[in-house]
Amino acid sequence: MKMRSLLILVLMVIPFASAGMFMSQPQLAYNVNDVLDIDVTINSGVPVNNLLSVNLNCGSNNSLTIYGNYVNLNPGDEQTFNVQTLLSKSILGNNSESCYLTADYGEININSQEFSVDNKIDIELFLEKAIFNPSESANINGLASKANNLEVEGIVELTVGSLGIQLSKSLDEGSFSLNFTIPEDSKSGEHNLSLRIYEMDSFGEISNEGFSFELIEVNSILKKIEIVSEKNGYHPGENFAFKVSAYDQAEDIIEREVGIIIYLPSEGEEVTEFYKKLVKSGEDISVPLLLDTAPGYYKILANSGELEEQKLLYVEEHEEAEFELANNTLIAKNIGNVPYVKSIEVLIDEEIEIKNVKLEVGETKKFRILAPDGTYEVGVNDGSKDVNLGKTILTGRAIGLKEIKSGSFANFSKSSIYLLALFLFVIGVLFISIKRIRSNFKLKGEPMKKIENVSEMVVSGKKEEASVIALRLSKKSAKSYYSSSTIDDALSEAKETGAKIYEDGAYRIFLFSPALTKKNNNDLLAVKVAKKIKEVFRAHNKKFKDKIDFGIGLNNGNLLL
Repeated sequence: MKMRSLLILVLMVIPFASAGMFMSQPQLAYNVNDVLDIDVTINSGVPVNNLLSVNLNCGSNNSLTIYGNYVNLNPGDEQTFNVQTLLSKSILGNNSESCYLTADYGEININSQEFSVDNKIDIELFLEKAIFNPSESANINGLASKANNLEVEGIVELTVGSLGIQLSKSLDEGSFSLNFTIPEDSKSGEHNLSLRIYEMDSFGEISNEGFSFELIEVNSILKKIEIVSEKNGYHPGENFAFKVSAYDQAEDIIEREVGIIIYLPSEGEEVTEFYKKLVKSGEDISVPLLLDTAPGYYKILANSGELEEQKLLYVEEHEEAEFELANNTLIAKNIGNVPYVKSIEVLIDEEIEIKNVKLEVGETKKFRILAPDGTYEVGVNDGSKDVNLGKTILTGRAIGLKEIKSGSFANFSKSSIYLLALFLFVIGVLFISIKRIRSNFKLKGEPMKKIENVSEMVVSGKKEEASVIALRLSKKSAKSYYSSSTIDDALSEAKETGAKIYEDGAYRIFLFSPALTKKNNNDLLAVKVAKKIKEVFRAHNKKFKDKIDFGIGLNNGNLLL
């Protein structure tokens, strides 16, 4: 039994020992379109004639015979066969997997080492920088390589789709250098830059391909400021409504602070600011216009950085008066932005009085309503508005209107009436007396001259129109420190105008004339000073316990100076 088994083993080994086959090993990595080149060597100690086949195996179920030939060997013969094949896509399909070779000759079968075949190209990209300004040049360099370490011979394509950039050129020994310019109107922010390198086979199909992606950023640069308004003309009482927007190179609104100044209408070079504010780009702006806002063209100036823009908006003329009834007095006030010149109808019950009224901007006039004793319904119609002012008690002989002139005691406190007699007396003395006022007096810092006899004031001179303020102060008003200081402040208002001040007991007499003030409108000047003195004393009385008891009045007429 043992002898029989040994004989069978020897018979099986002998055929195998009579022939041998060897295969050179392929590279570890290939790219599509590479040439696979190996040698297969066969020798034999006995005569043999079989088919030599070499198969390419990729993936799990893909096997392709790339070589086949019948080989006849005599004892002691050895033959080597060169096997080459192009690793094309038509052979490999879409596989990019591990492959190996199998060689078969008769009953002899050998396998090669595994190797990879793929279609990838690796890209190494170098950007000088990643942030650019519009119109700036950019440079990109790089290298391309394959798994087989062979030089890449193909095309490089650069694309920045959002910027409309697309370039292509041939590789130079596996390297590339590309230059492009960021468009002037590029949108700000991040943009995708893609780089593609590919090789083509003899059929014009892409064999190997690689991609690389980078992000580049474009800065937002201020290029334009725009002022947009709902309309160009506005009525007093409306609001200027507009928007100031800052735009970048792509005409996109950018977040930016913008300074705006609105200037009043001006005919000369000198301008006056009407409104000023720092706003955000794209913010809605509303500027109220009062009824008395001056008419004309208002210039809006918007600036940010080195850019500025301007726009003109027009405020239309508005003629309007406001009417009020205070007891038996009709008060008309110009609340428009141009002089009010109209004939108005004043309805007194069934009777109508026509009055021509002329009011400067902001001016107020008062009219005494006269009628036989009784209660009357009063209304006003100026053609634009018809106002019912209500009922009031009137006195008089006949129905009529009489303007109350400014400069009388009507604009002051009731205590001023107490001074009327003294005031008229002073005026009478000034007309009768003849004493010239010295023209070279110094007003500022000059102590008040106390006089016991008012008749010493004038002895001779020329006739001039003058205004006089009479101020009465109680004896206790000047006792405290605070009251005394306030009185000095009030008197300084008159001193600064150039008026002459006299003291007589509890009274202070203020004289305003062209010779003293060097001005012609002394009646208005006296009214302003009187009002200011009254405001100073009232402010004092609200703040301090020690009250100033005062009365004030004024009038104007002709004096001999």
